[in-house]
Amino acid sequence: MTSSPVKCMFDTRAFNLVLDGAVSIESFKGRAVAYTTHIQRDEINNTKDPARKAELMRVFNEVVSGSVPTDSLVLGVSRIGEARLGGERVVPTESAVWGVSRWDEAKWTANDNLYTPIKADLDKLNKARATMCRTLSLPKPR
Repeated sequence: MTSSPVKCMFDTRAFNLVLDGAVSIESFKGRAVAYTTHIQRDEINNTKDPARKAELMRVFNEVVSGSVPTDSLVLGVSRIGEARLGGERVVPTESAVWGVSRWDEAKWTANDNLYTPIKADLDKLNKARATMCRTLSLPKPR
C-alpha cells in the first residue's frame, strides 16, 4: 500500500536551491504536493535579474500544485482575496524536526522520509561550499 503524498509549502529559498541544482525536484516528486501563497510569488517577482526571475518562475510553476491564502493579514503586504484574518489560530507545519518544532505546532508524520533526502542534498551543498572556502582560504559559510 502506497502512502498519499505529503502536503507542504516551500520557502522561496527552496525554489532557488532547485534552480541552482542543490536540491533535485526528483527527490520529492510524487511524494509531496507543494502549495504556495502570494508571498512566495511576490518574493520571486522582486528578483532583480530578469533572466533569474524567469527561471525561478519556471521552477515555481513546475513545483507548485496550487495556491492557498495566508492565515493572517498584514496591511500593505497581504493581497485581498489571498489572505484571511486568522485570529489566534496556528496552522501546524506538515512535518516536524526533533528539537526544533514546537510539539503542538507541527505534525509528526508517518515515515514518509521526505525530510531526509532534501536535508542530505542541503548537507552536500554545505560541505561543498565549506571545501571551496578552505581551498580559497575564505571564511567558512554559515
